[in-house]
Amino acid sequence: MIVSGFLVLLIATLFQGSFGICFKKYQPFSWEAFWALFSIIGVLLMPHIWCAILIPNYFHYLTSTPWSVLWPGILAGFFWGISSIWYSRAIDYIGVSLVTGINLGLSNLLGSLVPMFILNKYPSASALVTLLVGQAILMVGVVVLSKAGFIKDGQSKKESVHAVEKPEISDALGNIARGNITNGNLAQSAGIMQDVASNAPDDDPVSAMAAMDSQDAAATQTAKEAKSTKTKSLFFVGFIMALASGAGSAAINIGGQFSIYPVNLANEAGVTPMFANLLQWPIVFFGGFIANFGYAIYKLIKNRTFSDYTKPGCGKAYLKVLLTSFVWFAALGVYAMATSMLGDFGPVVGWVAFNGLALIIANLWGFADKEWKGYPKARNVAIIGNVIIIAALVVVGISNGM
Repeated sequence: MIVSGFLVLLIATLFQGSFGICFKKYQPFSWEAFWALFSIIGVLLMPHIWCAILIPNYFHYLTSTPWSVLWPGILAGFFWGISSIWYSRAIDYIGVSLVTGINLGLSNLLGSLVPMFILNKYPSASALVTLLVGQAILMVGVVVLSKAGFIKDGQSKKESVHAVEKPEISDALGNIARGNITNGNLAQSAGIMQDVASNAPDDDPVSAMAAMDSQDAAATQTAKEAKSTKTKSLFFVGFIMALASGAGSAAINIGGQFSIYPVNLANEAGVTPMFANLLQWPIVFFGGFIANFGYAIYKLIKNRTFSDYTKPGCGKAYLKVLLTSFVWFAALGVYAMATSMLGDFGPVVGWVAFNGLALIIANLWGFADKEWKGYPKARNVAIIGNVIIIAALVVVGISNGM
């Protein structure tokens, strides 16, 4: 049963590691136009659709759950909803691979240990020590992967600085030097040179050239500094968002354990345990829907981007929303099934394996999307990080069998 559980978990990780790539390239939708639809279809409706298909009269178990049991799960989902917004924006700033690594690393640590206290179930001392060792190795892998991201960012900033220049002047000089003066560029070249020369004393060509060099250098330096500052700022913002989203992601697993009441009701009624586990998600993600949809609507109103839904080519964006919604919830739906097959500590060990394997899948997508192209040193460090993560998952698997 445990072996089958890990096989089912592997399927869940394929979805989990793949959905991040779906959050990229959703044009012509703005972020808020995409996120509002995703909140409705993926976060609110998908949990109910899966439950309706797999659990007869599923809504009865939800309505039979006391409010005192419902609100902690909804609150955890609301916190996750806020963090998921940060997650999607962080991807735009620093890429899928690095965001997923940071997010899943912190989510794994909190999301696996806190449920032990909620369930009030603890493994043997040797199993717990082995699990913690696996956790420590996994965190090392995440740190190495994050280091790869910083190396890539540093190289990218250097390239950005070197790429900044003022091409009008160099182009004008090049045209004159090569005798490449045509009707199309004569006036443009002459105008540029006249503007530069006007800053020098009359009848002094040497001063004119010096003024031109000085102006070009000053403009280039200013542009370099602005570009470097902006790139550094965006990377820092993305990194902080990724950290915050990791803490929020752990709230999914924690909220799921708070919402176990309807699952137990369904089990008592004879519902297959792996399907009954799905009943935790409509509760958790109702809170997530409130946070996500509320923020998306606010941005739609503020930016006046409701017209995105009728822009030319938006049909592909609608399909992207549907695909993202399915892939995203399929990861959690299949994960819930797997935890029921992994024994008493399924929510603990399963969460670690779920996040670790998903991280590897996400990095494969990052490589396929050419996020590491042109950064061989950073890519090699990222590969080392993934190898360490694989070793950590082996240790975690051993702990579940002890």
